[in-house]
Amino acid sequence: MRGFYSVAAGIFTQQEHLNTIGNNIANATTTGFKAQENISTSFDEYIGLRMSNLNQHRLRERIGTGAFMTVNIDETTDFSQGRISETGRELDVAINGDGFFAIEEPNGNVVLTRNGQFELDAEGNLMLKDVGYVLSDVLERIQLSGANFKIAGNGEIFENGESIDMLAMVYPNEGIELFKVGEETYSTGQNQQDFTQMEEGTYQVVQGALERSNVDMTDQLTQMIKSQRNFQSCAEVLRIYDSINELSANQIGKL
Repeated sequence: MRGFYSVAAGIFTQQEHLNTIGNNIANATTTGFKAQENISTSFDEYIGLRMSNLNQHRLRERIGTGAFMTVNIDETTDFSQGRISETGRELDVAINGDGFFAIEEPNGNVVLTRNGQFELDAEGNLMLKDVGYVLSDVLERIQLSGANFKIAGNGEIFENGESIDMLAMVYPNEGIELFKVGEETYSTGQNQQDFTQMEEGTYQVVQGALERSNVDMTDQLTQMIKSQRNFQSCAEVLRIYDSINELSANQIGKL
């Protein structure tokens, strides 16, 4: 039975890999999307994370010989820079370097994003479609009189040559993990404002441009082929185990 469990674990692991790869490929053209990757580990290491008060030798004694099974324990996000593509649209804004835009959702939650494909609502509020209001450096909504405005490299917003506001350009505080809450939005967790305004010089705001997805299609297709082969290998081994068990049951039945 241990063989069945191990092979089944391998199938589930590869299926999760394929799901993640499929999502990456589907979002290869999504503005500001960051590629995801599965983190897999052996079963004993996974239990070790859950029972960290036990040493590894005692842990393996308690788990048994099925500990070589693999499990998916998490997903990680590749936050590397995506390609900056000029659009010429005044409401399009890209970040070159570190940092995120801060967006206030309708429920009041604040999420972070690299997607700068902004719009203006009827009241002139700067918004990210289907997400919420773009926030300033003091976490207030940004209101403009029209689409004729300029944004400096530090995020400062000008209308008719006068400074009227500044984009929030933030980064999670040290030790804070970002949680994916949408295709291109992230949260710092329960404390949704656990971030700080970034220092000028660590980023550049580019108006009239968008940051494209950082998905590497060549790498994703390579990973997909690898996972498919692993999946097929596990499925074949499972069929072999099934045949062996069927043969054993038939032979034992004749004794």
